Amino acid sequence: MANYLFRFKAWWLTRSLAIRIIIINVATLFIGRIAGVIISAASGGDATIVFDWLAMPPVIGQWLARPWTTITYMFTQEDVWHTALNMLWLYGFAGIFRMACTSRQLLGLYLLGGLGGAVLYALVAYTDPWAAGSGLMGSSAAVLAVITGTAIVIPDFQVRVFLFGMVRIKWIALILAIVFLAGSGLNAISALTHLGGIAVGVAFGMQMRRGHDITAPLNRLLDSLANLLRRKQPDPWQRPKENRNTASQPQRNVDDVLDKIKHSGFSSLTDDEKRRFFDFTNRRN
Repeated sequence: MANYLFRFKAWWLTRSLAIRIIIINVATLFIGRIAGVIISAASGGDATIVFDWLAMPPVIGQWLARPWTTITYMFTQEDVWHTALNMLWLYGFAGIFRMACTSRQLLGLYLLGGLGGAVLYALVAYTDPWAAGSGLMGSSAAVLAVITGTAIVIPDFQVRVFLFGMVRIKWIALILAIVFLAGSGLNAISALTHLGGIAVGVAFGMQMRRGHDITAPLNRLLDSLANLLRRKQPDPWQRPKENRNTASQPQRNVDDVLDKIKHSGFSSLTDDEKRRFFDFTNRRN
């Protein structure tokens, strides 16, 4: 079991941050659907119960009982088509975003965009229950923050679009923002949630052009929480100390490489460290 966990850790740490976010979104979709079918078949309960516990509830009393939904809602979607489109745009823009910014900033912007949508939802839904709907769920606000932020940081970057040739990224982002807002239809609260993500993206882009990173405080908070958790409980991915102390020199080298990937990302490795890592994982396979 430990061997499989170690191999999964190695695989997970070598994925880009955008891919990890996409995996979490897709996994939430399918796990929620499968678990809902099982629960419904076993007890006759509501098949959407898993999504209900991950979506941001429409009543403040329910939110107080499920505050984690402020985060989980932005990784949760029930519809396959909706998920596919959001993840497609996230993947495309994340690659462009990384040309000017870091993976940490990408994560911070995604989370802040989702939080921006959640704040606007709460301001309306928790003061006007008739407008609340059935709850807030979906990554659109977070994805729109990445799209908008990218377009403002590097507005004149060009990509090739079928039938149109080379198009500046700012025009693609503008069209997508309009499409997302139009897709809200007559659902004003959904449109407001999207506007929350767009506003965060605009703020990030404008501040980055002035040399200020609005994601830095959130990333520092996440680092502090991660360090606190590591101190309070053993890392399930970490090899036991006695094994590490008695490991061969090649094993210790690979452990050091994995630690570097965990803290700085795969792209921080030198060519020699990448070679050692892949040599070791190929032997494990």
